[in-house]
Amino acid sequence: CGNVSNSTIAKFTVRDTTAPIWTVNPANEIVECDGTGNIAQLNAWLAANGRGTVLTDPCNGNVTFEHDLVREYDRCSNTDSVVYRFTARDCSGNTSTREASFIIRDTRAPTIVSFARDTSLSCANLSGNNDVELISWLNQRAGFNTTDACSDVINYSNDYNVNNWVRGCGNTKYIDVTFIAKDDCGNTTTDVGRFAIVDNERPKFLNCPPPIVQDAEKDHCDAYVTVPKLVATDNCTQPDSIVITQIFGPNPVQYRFPVGTTILKYEARDLCGNRDTCTIKLVVNDY
Repeated sequence: CGNVSNSTIAKFTVRDTTAPIWTVNPANEIVECDGTGNIAQLNAWLAANGRGTVLTDPCNGNVTFEHDLVREYDRCSNTDSVVYRFTARDCSGNTSTREASFIIRDTRAPTIVSFARDTSLSCANLSGNNDVELISWLNQRAGFNTTDACSDVINYSNDYNVNNWVRGCGNTKYIDVTFIAKDDCGNTTTDVGRFAIVDNERPKFLNCPPPIVQDAEKDHCDAYVTVPKLVATDNCTQPDSIVITQIFGPNPVQYRFPVGTTILKYEARDLCGNRDTCTIKLVVNDY
């Protein structure tokens, strides 16, 4: 019949409401502390979008990425943990986000700069004590020193215990002490030093006499001679523990020394085997 309806215009719209799809989510990155914030490693991780990947958007082509710091956690010393939000955005404004952490940790023990030094001191007195030197040695950590790239503070301690002394001869003794360096993250380095009190000094005779001169008895060619009882002292052995022995010449007890010169020799030995000698010259003159 030729009737015609009014014309109608319709619009067919293709729109993009689909967010980019992550095929690999950004991953946490754990690095060893370098003491300066690990900036190069952080930047490389961010530039790689946390090592995450997104499918190319089928509607709008390439996807752009952004990252934002959303949380930060202080940890020990110069370590920390930061959380970044990675955003993938297509040109239609659709976004998809993921979060991942960049973690700086410290698992390295302090590095030894100087090792603990062994120290040996002679007995200061008969008690075998060298307290001043010992305290100084402990306070100075026997020279033990360390450094740490990640910790601003290193705490030092030692395991000194008076019950750990090992006794030796006389009043000598030694003790092994472990010195400990601990950084702020609890990593430790240790070294052992020995403090020893030794006896390398000889005992000393206190009354080794000068030559003893005596005339022979009337109508005799010899004489009894009185030899003093010898006494010795030592810096590390008690006097009653010093052994005095005659090592040359006749026993002067009840002995008649002939006219002329007779040599007597005595030895004093401490508990550590150090020795001193006393030589006595006896001269008997002819009557």
